[in-house]
This record gives sequence, C-alpha cells and structure tokens, in this order.
Amino acid sequence: FIRQVLPRYKVNTLIVGVNYRFKFRKHPEVTQDPALEEGHARSLSRLCQEHNVRLIPLLNCFGHQSWKPGQTGGLLGAYPQFNETPCLTPAPPYGYSWCASDPRIPPIVFDLIAELITAFEADAIHLGMDEVLALGQCQFCRTKTPAQLFAKVVNEFHEYAVRKQKVQMLIWADRLIDGRKTPYNPMNGSRNGTHPALSMIPKDILLCDWHYHLHDCYPSVEMFRDAGFDFVACGWRTKEAIRAFMAY
Repeated sequence: FIRQVLPRYKVNTLIVGVNYRFKFRKHPEVTQDPALEEGHARSLSRLCQEHNVRLIPLLNCFGHQSWKPGQTGGLLGAYPQFNETPCLTPAPPYGYSWCASDPRIPPIVFDLIAELITAFEADAIHLGMDEVLALGQCQFCRTKTPAQLFAKVVNEFHEYAVRKQKVQMLIWADRLIDGRKTPYNPMNGSRNGTHPALSMIPKDILLCDWHYHLHDCYPSVEMFRDAGFDFVACGWRTKEAIRAFMAY
C-alpha cells in the first residue's frame, strides 16, 4: 500500500489510527492486543519516508474511549475511575469519555503521546477528540460549560504536544462546529454546547473537518476560515459526497 498505492495517487500523508494498540513501555496496562511494537512503528516510519509520505499516529483522546458495549478498553479499561459517565451501561453508541477535570489523566496520556511520537519519528500527532457527547456530568465538571471543558482538554494537550514535544497537533473538528447553523447531524456538528471552544483554543491546531454525507453546502468551511484556522476536508466512502465537499 505504501510502496505502490500511495505514490500512484500522489498521497503524501498517512494517518494511522493506533489508539491503544501499541506496546507502551511506561503504561503497559492500557495496551490493547493485537498491538504494534516500537520496531514495527519505526520500520513503518522509514518506509513512509522513503516514499515521501508523512506518517502521523492517531490516539483518540477525551471521547471514543469505547466503541461497543462491554468493550471499554485502553485507558478506561485500566482506570475505570476516569470514566465521566460510568452510569451509562452499556456504553452509548459514540463511546465513553474520560473526565475533563481529573488531574491524574493528562500525565498518563502525555506519556503515551511521547512514546508514539518517538516510535513513529513523527512531526505531528492526531489526538482525535471527536463525538465527545458525554461531558460535564460529574460533580467536578458540572461547574463549567461544555465549551470550557472541551477547550480545557484541547489546551492541555496543545501545551504538551506543540509547546513541549514541538510537533503539530491535529484534532477532529466536529465539536467546534455550531451544528444548529449547519445541515450536519449531531455527530459531526455540535449541538451539545461545545462549539464556543473554537474561540478558546490556539489557531495553530490543524482541524480535520469530517463530513460523510452529501450536502448542498458545508458551512463549517466558512466557520473555520473566518476563525483563522487551517483545516482539512475529510470525506469517507461515498464518492459523490467527497467530490461535493472538495468542490465546495
């Protein structure tokens, strides 16, 4: 795929959804099998470099800490006390989120980020943060708005990834979109009060604006442009929708 397909179509970036499927040294308790080893990541990185492909690892942060009922894994599997909404059983379809106010979480995830950056020899990291719908429900988070909570998490990880690790930071952009002003559904346009965070986070974050359905217009383009952010149009599976988004 890297040797033949990507060069043929002039693809110059590959984002690898690693999440917790990596043999972490500092926190092996969060590893989910099957897992990549550091040597696998290094060889993949070198192969991408040979073919002029920028390799960016992805670690889902904040949201999507589970995908299916009974399959909470990674961070919340090892530390169930970090779950923002443990009372939701089974897990909601969008997955659990971790608590935005718990100070024990960032240091652990910072270690994971550092290991992925080193192993993949990466100059950027994608930290997910999409579809965070379960937030602001515990006693510590209720005192803040959803936007304040979301911005808090983004800013903490920006400080570590960009300021300390000196890499570019990418996140999915759905929680930063005022969904009520768009044709988007609640998953890819926020209707849970997180969108004001767009004015609370650094503008050097690269936003990945994902929309998988065909629309007549894509208002998030203007929202992010007017707010001063660089962003990437992200489609999936439906060619007509991808072409329409790109054309817009």
